[in-house]
Amino acid sequence: MNRQENQAQITYLPDEMDLERVCDFIMSSYWGLELDKAQIMGSFAHSSCVGLMTGDTQIAFARAVSDRTTCAHIKDFFVFDDFRGKGYGTNLLRELFDHPDLLAVPKWYLGTKDAHAFYRRHGFKPSPKGIYMYRHLARTA
Repeated sequence: MNRQENQAQITYLPDEMDLERVCDFIMSSYWGLELDKAQIMGSFAHSSCVGLMTGDTQIAFARAVSDRTTCAHIKDFFVFDDFRGKGYGTNLLRELFDHPDLLAVPKWYLGTKDAHAFYRRHGFKPSPKGIYMYRHLARTA
């Protein structure tokens, strides 16, 4: 599915996105430093993705993992530097909520170090202290 929004084409089809550029960005981000390209590419295949494009140029990307019924976790969400401050982040978040796979999802989760104000403007609230737990396994070669 494709449509136009603020001069950007919106797509839910990874084949229409510049996934190489997306991978490079994720691998240089604080949340993707420990990931390699194969892991990131694999994550796209098992997620609901949204891309904002101007022609062949990827300007923003979002990815959520979900059971498509009860909850979704936003794993990647960014606007490339040259396109920030133009409302694309708000458009991208709206399109992620409107993704055909995620329309029924009532509960959304995410983790961020630096974008709390942005997400608060869109209805997200901080979680109670200590609610999240994690388990990290060491990768074997």
